[in-house]
Amino acid sequence: MKRPSTIRLLSLTVAISLMILNSGAYGRMLQGAEVTVVGSGVKIEGASAATGATFMSGNRITTDLSSKATLTIGGSRVTVNEDTDATITFDGSSIRVNITCGSISANSAAGITYTVSTSGDTNVFVSSGRIKVNGSNMKENQTQRVTGTATIEATDAASFDVTTALCTCKCLPGIAAPAVTPGPATGLGAVALAALIAGVAVAVIVPVVIINDDNVSEELPGVSVNSF
Repeated sequence: MKRPSTIRLLSLTVAISLMILNSGAYGRMLQGAEVTVVGSGVKIEGASAATGATFMSGNRITTDLSSKATLTIGGSRVTVNEDTDATITFDGSSIRVNITCGSISANSAAGITYTVSTSGDTNVFVSSGRIKVNGSNMKENQTQRVTGTATIEATDAASFDVTTALCTCKCLPGIAAPAVTPGPATGLGAVALAALIAGVAVAVIVPVVIINDDNVSEELPGVSVNSF
């Protein structure tokens, strides 16, 4: 006879729990981050994005050289700056930004563990608050350069910038050697040079003049001189 009351009590508890979870900052996190876009070169999961787009935990975001996007996640924010490729995950108590290339500006709220990781040489600047970079403490107005990968963590309110190599710097094609355009050339010299470059034999006709015993000059037929 008491079982229906127990079921109703459990149902009420679950309903209240869901209301709490879906309210406030945690509820907004479950629904996705709020996105504000500047420019037209922002993509979320490969699709063009504009202000008001939905960004879910685990999505990848990229920006071009003239665009950036700000994600508001509960009381925290992450600005994905120009020329950046990053993946962002979040839940009710943490935010994690993995930067493949580019830079982000972070604003962490108190009570949230905010982690940024990079895959190459990294510059970090702290605007306010305190953070840790590979386990070392940093505070307001400090700058640090890390050779190699870096893990940046904030567990209280803080603002900081993390910069790695820009994406375009990592994918520039090799520079081809400039083509040499020969100037105009005429006469035997040009023909011979072209033949020498081609690696073929060259026959050059050379007129020969001989002075005989009577001091009379005679021009003999051309003599063929072969090279190669």
